[in-house]
Amino acid sequence: MGRHHHGPTTHRLHLGLSYVQAGRRDDARRIAEVPLEAPTESEQFDHALLSALVGRPDAARKVAQDVERGAVRSYTSAAHLAMLYSAIGERERALDLLEQDCREGDATLWLYYRHVCFDPVRDDPRFRALLEALRLPTSPRAPGRNAPAADRDRPPARSSR
Repeated sequence: MGRHHHGPTTHRLHLGLSYVQAGRRDDARRIAEVPLEAPTESEQFDHALLSALVGRPDAARKVAQDVERGAVRSYTSAAHLAMLYSAIGERERALDLLEQDCREGDATLWLYYRHVCFDPVRDDPRFRALLEALRLPTSPRAPGRNAPAADRDRPPARSSR
């Protein structure tokens, strides 16, 4: 979904997603519980992802179904849709979409591969194969001071169509 609107709701939702990444689930849950007022499609997507990550998958299922039915006006990459499916535990669908994303040349997984939403598929051989195909590190640790230099310094591979 489009990622261009950056109002207070978007910032609050991104804070919630950051809380999830930092292991602050109670703080993330409080943000997810705030109802959205006239949300953009991007805000609906982010809220659905946040809700799924704090154990409330219904919104994520609805958004995923809307995208699959073509009921969403803005573009949603297969990798973004895979984020939702992975977060709600639909591993096979998430992996199918990630493979489609790479096959079709979007290859946007490199932007999100360390996100907590992919934890359910992180150890799956198909996910690891995608990371290897994109020349991304398969180590679960985040790049930083303790990561091998190859993990810190290797740029993502460009996908060819």
